[in-house]
Amino acid sequence: MQDKKITVDAFDGKSWDNLYREVEEYKRWLTECAGVFAQKMSEEGLTLLNFNYERAEYAGLKDYQCDVVPVSLADDVWSAGIKAEGETVLFMEFGTGIAFANSHQFEYGFAPGSYGPQGLNRSGWLYKGPPGPNPPYGTEESYKKEGFTHTYGNPASAGMAEAINEIERKIAKIAQEVFA
Repeated sequence: MQDKKITVDAFDGKSWDNLYREVEEYKRWLTECAGVFAQKMSEEGLTLLNFNYERAEYAGLKDYQCDVVPVSLADDVWSAGIKAEGETVLFMEFGTGIAFANSHQFEYGFAPGSYGPQGLNRSGWLYKGPPGPNPPYGTEESYKKEGFTHTYGNPASAGMAEAINEIERKIAKIAQEVFA
């Protein structure tokens, strides 16, 4: 909606009625657009999240489902969002078992790949099953144990975090499309 100028004659009751009607119309339009804006933001986020998780390096088979949290209006506030569910979501988002990382974490006694009582495991890990479609470097079928895959762990993809950052960069563009 373009900038709108409303002229009011202070001594004309119909002019005040017109002002009230136009403000109410603008309020309805703004509320409707805010809902569309929330929906478009969540749809854009879903596209980005699916893209990020699809390209994420993961040693095994990925098990995730991304979806839009439905748009809702409560106390004059629109809300919508994106969500990711599944057994592998946390492993893809935050990584797991990286045994080859060079990091300052070693200085503090914490290191990627240091899960369990044995501490740091630079030789990697075995899991039952085949490598996934986009495995990290060094992931391969085990030559020592049939039916297992050897991996050095999964790097963090930060798919949700990256989707949120990208949505933030697109806020102005999406708002312009909706509120123009």
